[in-house]
Amino acid sequence: MNIPLLDKSNRDREYKKYSDYEKSLICKGWLFEETDHRELDKRILGLNPLDSKGFQSMGVLHFLGLKAEFKSIFKSISLSDAVTNLKNNAQDFGRIIDLLNYEANFHNIIEEDYIRVKASQKDTSKARRKRLQKNIKKTRKHRLFIDSYTRNPDVIAESLYLADGICQRCGREAPFTRKSDGSLYLEVHHIIPLSKQDLYEENLDVLGNVTAICPNCHREAHYG
Repeated sequence: MNIPLLDKSNRDREYKKYSDYEKSLICKGWLFEETDHRELDKRILGLNPLDSKGFQSMGVLHFLGLKAEFKSIFKSISLSDAVTNLKNNAQDFGRIIDLLNYEANFHNIIEEDYIRVKASQKDTSKARRKRLQKNIKKTRKHRLFIDSYTRNPDVIAESLYLADGICQRCGREAPFTRKSDGSLYLEVHHIIPLSKQDLYEENLDVLGNVTAICPNCHREAHYG
């Protein structure tokens, strides 16, 4: 497949402004669909295209080197085939490939965390507490074009155990049960975000810095 040459801009203001999820959708919209910058601004970024004129998504794409020649080049092939073509090209498409794979990578992180938490939940509270007393090392950070942290499954499992299905923010019972095992669904929220770990000498992934809350309260804690 004939892949155009990347033509990267040095301007990164728009690129730094948006999340990796939004940048992923912008890339997919540009590469796989018959759409323009104004429509991307409207549909993905929620902007009025009459005001933004498409400059926000354009800035993201131009910083990546995806200019007019790349528009809709993958409209007739699958995501996996497109990624294969980019990997086989002599140019460095690493950053773009990571963005195209964003959702799959993020899903894998969540699944791996859940498997580790389930293993911890099979243990006793006493055993988890014993391990938590030795939990002094900072959590490890992984670079996946997003900053992801290896969370201690004992912290999550013990927090859920203590909450016993009751949201520790609103006091209501968990809104639903997991399809996989029937357990009451709560999410473990870090009061001081792990994204600030580099600012602290002590480990932030500890029982004293988390609370088990319902999905609605979790969203409020982050965005309310």
